[in-house]
Amino acid sequence: MPAGVRSAPIALREFAQSLWKAHPDLKLGSFKRQNIAIAVSGGADSTALAKLCAQLGRDEYPNLHFTALIVDHGARNGSHEEASLVKERMTKIGLPAEILPLQWPEAASTGVGGFETQARTLRYQALGRECWKRQIPSLLIGHHEDDQAETVLLRIARGQRSIGLQSIIPAGDIPECFGIYGVHRSGSLRVVPNRVARFRKYQVDPRMLLMVNEIGFEDGGIRAYRPLLGFSKERIIATCIEHDLEWVEDETNQDPSLTQRNAIRHLLYGHRLPRAIQKPSLLAIAKQAGLRNEDINRAAATMFNTCKILSFDMRSSLVTVSFPKMFRSTSEGSSLADNKDDRLIALEVLRRVVEIVSPLENVAIQRLGGVIKEVFPELSSAADPKEKNESKTAFTCCGVYAQKFQGRTSLKLSRQGTDSKMTLDDLGNIWSFSRQPWSRAKSIASSPVPITISPTEDETLSFKERLDDHPWHLWDGRYWMQIYNHTPHPVTLRHLKASDLSHLRQNSQKTRNRLRRLASAAPGGVRWTLPVIADHNGAVISIPTLGVTREPESGLSSLKVQLRYKKVDLGSGDPSRLEESMDSTLLNKEKDMAY
Repeated sequence: MPAGVRSAPIALREFAQSLWKAHPDLKLGSFKRQNIAIAVSGGADSTALAKLCAQLGRDEYPNLHFTALIVDHGARNGSHEEASLVKERMTKIGLPAEILPLQWPEAASTGVGGFETQARTLRYQALGRECWKRQIPSLLIGHHEDDQAETVLLRIARGQRSIGLQSIIPAGDIPECFGIYGVHRSGSLRVVPNRVARFRKYQVDPRMLLMVNEIGFEDGGIRAYRPLLGFSKERIIATCIEHDLEWVEDETNQDPSLTQRNAIRHLLYGHRLPRAIQKPSLLAIAKQAGLRNEDINRAAATMFNTCKILSFDMRSSLVTVSFPKMFRSTSEGSSLADNKDDRLIALEVLRRVVEIVSPLENVAIQRLGGVIKEVFPELSSAADPKEKNESKTAFTCCGVYAQKFQGRTSLKLSRQGTDSKMTLDDLGNIWSFSRQPWSRAKSIASSPVPITISPTEDETLSFKERLDDHPWHLWDGRYWMQIYNHTPHPVTLRHLKASDLSHLRQNSQKTRNRLRRLASAAPGGVRWTLPVIADHNGAVISIPTLGVTREPESGLSSLKVQLRYKKVDLGSGDPSRLEESMDSTLLNKEKDMAY
């Protein structure tokens, strides 16, 4: 903008449109109250955001109730006083506000880079926990257009290309909160019809392909939204000036030696750069990458729904998928450009399948590049037939073991009441995906750290109150468990070992009979990836996902376990298929574990 020309402040209607675009689930003008939190640091960005939200709720949409959350880092002198000052300013513009003091660990990072990273993690975790405590599902963050340009330039400097240059997304899960119940992709039960219904007309022999056990899915979590991404820093400052708002300037943001982002900011605004990497060009790159990414995700979602999830046994995280031929091979006339997009679409489809089982928070498609042609052989180069001949029938990636069904084994199927036989070839390209056994594991798939659950001591509370008071644990990135330990000693949540089975087989005939479920639910090395609850001596009390429980011993009390599978995307089916599957609806199970 030419010198001397003042940027226009953000108009309220303009902001409302941007907010709805970032958060389309908002019911603007509805009579139903909707609670929204705003992360407020006191800087110009969050101050302008808070003012616009306060004005929007007061003048246009009274059903929107905003709360300002102010994090007091407590890392320097005057931090609390500054947070109190920001709270006063929020009260002045008409917003209720809450100060959240950070609880720093004893071994806090002392280096500048490590401190900034740790501060960011603790800040988001404090914001997420407060939102969950207040039952506020949405958190607004003040990222803006200049942050977009900086992020793109930072990614270019790191060597990212193509869709990797997409900048900050307007909506997503709250970052840095993996494993915090109620905050990250959890907090409520999702009743999902069995995806076997997508292949309902074929009743597959359960001895060949496993069915779904009744364990509920988690749903919910706090979502972060960024309604200012379309506005420049100049317009944000103009908004603060227009409304006579004061804000705090963080001097550390101007020191290029402190962080990579500071260095990028200094480079972007402190030097005359080639036009190709100036702000307008960077924003254009981000927009183009974002649009392409949207197209790829849209195509991948459609193709994911054409895949048949033949079975999903949540007792062991074992999923069996039939992949139809989705793409034309290069020998069938697809262009090089088509093949590049086909590869990205295929990677996204495979990512969605792998993420059902993987213990990782996010599965990056870059990690799947080396195995994509095993699952989608049509993507192999026609110019190199050796590439097809060397395809593998099994691979490990992202903590997941994948294996292809081979041969012409017949499956007994029933279609509309008529028995018939079909081969694996008739069903398509079938792969099973399970948790990678520890014996095969490398660092990315290391066995989960055991979790100790102490005895419940407060006998004055009701059973339900004691259960609700106990935390949920995310075990191995797959199972959420809430364990009420009403025993004299601590118990441990860990993975199954070979010695555990010999101990359980010495128990009652009832327990031995239940152990037979291992053969179908967790074949081979998959069984060693199952969670177990062990007593203080290390002896297994229960394999909760299988319902296998040691018989009670004299004078000892019980455990109570709530068990749910992590939030996953299983695609969608048409309404008729969903109705057919209601007899297989997934429900949450509370299991009484005799100790």
